[in-house]
Amino acid sequence: MKPYLKLLRVKHYAKNVLIFFPLFFSGQMGNPHLLLQTALGTVSFCLASSFVYILNDIRDVGNDRAHPTKRDRPIASGAVPVRQATAIGVLLLVFAALLNVTWPCDVCALGHKYLYLAIYIVINCLYSLGCKNIPVLDVALLSAGYPIRVLFGGLLAEVPVSSWLFLTVLCISLYLGLGKRHGELSRLGGEKLEAPLGTTRPVLAKYTLSYLDGEMYLCLGLGLVFYSLWALEKSMALVYTLPLVLLICMTYNFLLAGRTDGDPVNVVFSSKALMGLIAVYGVAISLILYL
Repeated sequence: MKPYLKLLRVKHYAKNVLIFFPLFFSGQMGNPHLLLQTALGTVSFCLASSFVYILNDIRDVGNDRAHPTKRDRPIASGAVPVRQATAIGVLLLVFAALLNVTWPCDVCALGHKYLYLAIYIVINCLYSLGCKNIPVLDVALLSAGYPIRVLFGGLLAEVPVSSWLFLTVLCISLYLGLGKRHGELSRLGGEKLEAPLGTTRPVLAKYTLSYLDGEMYLCLGLGLVFYSLWALEKSMALVYTLPLVLLICMTYNFLLAGRTDGDPVNVVFSSKALMGLIAVYGVAISLILYL
């Protein structure tokens, strides 16, 4: 069972909490209709994301086997045969599509549900089929899933997504994507990649740590500005959460400077301090919005 859970990347379902953002920030978490609709949509997105991970692992099986840690992935290690993984991926995609018709909605909304899922899958297919080897474009495609999740959540919650919230998520997602590349490059020797290591992700040979540093902090700075504007637009009390957000970002940057692969989920789950700060932020913003 463990290899199959690892194949689905269940730990990465944590990213799909973004789908609940529009519902949560609209103050309607207590609405059973919208809560169930958002929950079903989230499950659907989880299945679609697992399909994407399986597709990527099948495409990368050769490179993964040459990587010091990725060689332990289920497909690369042989724990799950490629044919079996393909069948699982197809079933996940079918179930993801079927889940979107289990909750009554008008034809237009149903079409938009499929549109967001389709955009997410197409973007990740482009990434897996070669765009991940093109610098800058690889980070853009890697990061696109985060704002798509928020827009999908807005559709499910039947609320418009604030422009400031969208821009905040967009900039922070680019920061996380650049941080992932920074972590990978740093872990493989920084500016001096050895050929065997560099070939596991060829695009790393085209980046430098100084470039990634500059772009990361540009995106992070813009993200914090947009968050502040969103907080001012939403509620004056939300401005007081900015120090917590700054502490979260500073802690994340500290962890990123260590020997990490830069994957956002791995970075967050590697630190009790960071998880604690995120939990405190969640409690603080819940009190502001719901009391």
